[in-house]
This record gives sequence, structure tokens and C-alpha cells, in this order.
Amino acid sequence: MEHIWKINDLSRTISDGVVTTVEFGLFSSVGTDPKFETRKFGTIEITGSPSDPGFVAYDDLTEEIVLGWVNDNIDEVAWEVELSSSLAETVSNYSAPTHEEGLPW
Repeated sequence: MEHIWKINDLSRTISDGVVTTVEFGLFSSVGTDPKFETRKFGTIEITGSPSDPGFVAYDDLTEEIVLGWVNDNIDEVAWEVELSSSLAETVSNYSAPTHEEGLPW
């Protein structure tokens, strides 16, 4: 199982470059078959000020820094467990199907 966290978008105030909203996603897969991929998206609100200790200017932000904010605000393990469970069910259903569709002719 592979889990990849990505930042999809940031919203910020123009005057001081303070990020206010982070849109992110978790992309999970088993192997390279697209049948065994899933994703989940979320948004967090951020508060802060340029005078805060450790403030990073907008132009100096990296995906790793912003992913750290996400990590501080959500339960990443719970997200990964949820998608792992969903994928495990998909793989199981594909490997040992209990229903089929189609016509007999």
C-alpha cells in the first residue's frame, strides 16, 4: 500500500502573505493498476501572523512545510487506515467476486 500526501491549493491574504486555507489530498494505491487506487480530499483553516515565531513567508513555503501544517491539524494515520481499508475491500472483491453483471448471450 502506498500513500502519497499532496497539497492541492493554498489561499492567502495578499497584503501579508499569510496562508488562511490549505486544500490537500491523500492518494492511496496498491501496485500500478488504476482499479486499486483511491483518494480523499480535505481542507484546513490556518491562522497566524507574520510576527509569529517561525513564520515562513509565502514565497519560501515548500510542500513539506505545508504538509507539516496538515499533519498538525488532522489524524493522518486515521486517513491512511480508512483508505487502506477501502482498498483492501476493493482488492478482495476483485480477487473473489460475489456478483457479476452481464448477459448470458
